[in-house]
Amino acid sequence: MEALLIPSRSTRKLIPMNARITWRPLSAVTPLLLLAALLLVSAPAHAERVQGHFTYLHDLSGSTSTRPVNNVKVEIWRYAPRFLGIWDWAMDRRVWTDDNGWIDVDMPWAGSGVKYKIRVYAANAHITVWPHDTAHVGESWYNELPEQTVTDSSAVLDFTHHFDWAVAAQNFNIARIGWFAGEYMAQTYSDLPTMSAQTTSMFKTFYDPVGNTMQVEPSRAFEDFTIAHEYGHFVQEQIGSLPWEPSVHYRCLPSSTSLAWMEGFATYYAHAVARAFPGVMKGAASLESGTGCPGTPQDDIEYYPSVTLWDLLDTGSEPNSYPEPHDWVSDQGWLILSIVDNELGAFGSKPTIWDFRNAWISRGQSAMDLDRILARHGLIADFNHAQFVSQSVPTTMIAGHTYSAQVTMLNAGSTTWTAADSYVLGSQNPQDNTTWGFYRVSLPGNVAPGQQGTFTFTVTAPATPGSYPFQWRMLREFVEWFGDTTPSVQVAVTAGLQNAQFISQSVPSSIQGGTSATVSVTLKNVGDTTWSPGSYFLGSQNPQDNTTWGTSRVTLPYAVGPGGQVTFTFSITAPSWTGSYNFQWRMLQNGVSGFGDATQNVSVLVTAPAPVCNSTACIEECIDSGCRGGSCTSANVCHCLRCL
Repeated sequence: MEALLIPSRSTRKLIPMNARITWRPLSAVTPLLLLAALLLVSAPAHAERVQGHFTYLHDLSGSTSTRPVNNVKVEIWRYAPRFLGIWDWAMDRRVWTDDNGWIDVDMPWAGSGVKYKIRVYAANAHITVWPHDTAHVGESWYNELPEQTVTDSSAVLDFTHHFDWAVAAQNFNIARIGWFAGEYMAQTYSDLPTMSAQTTSMFKTFYDPVGNTMQVEPSRAFEDFTIAHEYGHFVQEQIGSLPWEPSVHYRCLPSSTSLAWMEGFATYYAHAVARAFPGVMKGAASLESGTGCPGTPQDDIEYYPSVTLWDLLDTGSEPNSYPEPHDWVSDQGWLILSIVDNELGAFGSKPTIWDFRNAWISRGQSAMDLDRILARHGLIADFNHAQFVSQSVPTTMIAGHTYSAQVTMLNAGSTTWTAADSYVLGSQNPQDNTTWGFYRVSLPGNVAPGQQGTFTFTVTAPATPGSYPFQWRMLREFVEWFGDTTPSVQVAVTAGLQNAQFISQSVPSSIQGGTSATVSVTLKNVGDTTWSPGSYFLGSQNPQDNTTWGTSRVTLPYAVGPGGQVTFTFSITAPSWTGSYNFQWRMLQNGVSGFGDATQNVSVLVTAPAPVCNSTACIEECIDSGCRGGSCTSANVCHCLRCL
């Protein structure tokens, strides 16, 4: 009886427990069959072991290495007693090598002198390699291994072999890469048929959709990515739509948008397989950005669809990948295959990268995420976009006070925000308002796509109490507003408590009329508002707004916050007339009212002005009095001379 060991992902099914079994009448040969079965049952339970490790020579451009003949079919043949004791060759067991190219099989004892040979096929669950340039009538198998004979039931037959024959090595490499290309697909689609492949003398490597066959030039059989690329075309033909048109696989050669998509997808698929099975494939450059084609990017060049799809797959933290500002998407391999299978799978259609974009968006995926990638690769124009991240601003403020605010925006476009290009944060609700003291906030620094910009700035609450919206949006000055507007925050602005405490003052108790003196007044801010120069003053009192001392207002020298003190030092001019005059002051907010303590009232005595002697008038006065003349003394007194 033939025993078949199959891979774990085989589509073969076991017979269900409740399946109907049909019994047939015994034939004339049934007794003989029963006799043979009894002979087998009576055989010793111990079995000989067949094992082997199979490798092949991988030779790419003179660089050689040894690879395992993994996951391929191996047939175990025996020359042993058969029906009626007749010795003959037959295939008694079919197995598969493991991931490292090993087989290890116990065989039932059939007698001393039994001969073994094995056939190793370039065939597995995903691909069958046929002989060179032949019709598909026999799989490629290699019976190069010497026969071995069993002498007792404990024998271990080791068929380990290294295939360095070029044809065998080429076919095993096609089978090996085809296995991994099919395994990647089997993670999503378990019902794909087995692909055919063979080397060809046509000096071209291509996929033939008519025969579902990969035709491989022998010189390219060791090019892993070429094999996986052609398997990608097989995937397109099986689940999507593959235009039956001749095409040249060349990364930077313009063709048509449909052929560029066809070849670009196959190139992407090969790299997706390499990503899924690290270290398996060699010989191709990374699809990561920075290695584009010369000239203007075009959608009819296969490189651009391939790198676009790659950016939707890679994470930026794996081999042949690195973080990129434009690439915010990863691990979308299943979605890509699903779109190829469904939206791009109509028979006879010729899908393009733009059909893929439409399908991506129709599935609710982010258009911005894909467009950022397309813009990076030059297939669409660069664009600006911003996503709101967070903001911090007090919801209550005191009129005239200053507060710290913060807004964080994410650059979700394809351009870098720079001050040189006039990117700023602008006020909204209404646009360009100066409610908070200004309407633009400068960038904290350059913000590349994928990065966040945090704007930290100081706002001044409006002077008039009320409710005011706090809202902002990104813009490129003189070009456009773009992206999210920050959520509007209604800020309640209140008048706050205005209060001042008298601390001290310095003022003379008397002063001659018309003369000047320097005085000082010290007050403490015991309210919860900040006194700002230009809005807050020291004002005269008793009576209010009098100009007895030459002014009714004294300018605040600096801002004074709650708990702070300020000393007003200023010059006064005494009235010309003698008498007692009140000296008293109080804080006031200009245009609003006075508040807090008034200074202690000081009654200042204004004395007569000092006498003033005019020399000319003195002489005239003395002559009129009968004196010959006169002069002013040091005390400003007129002294007449030589009077009669």
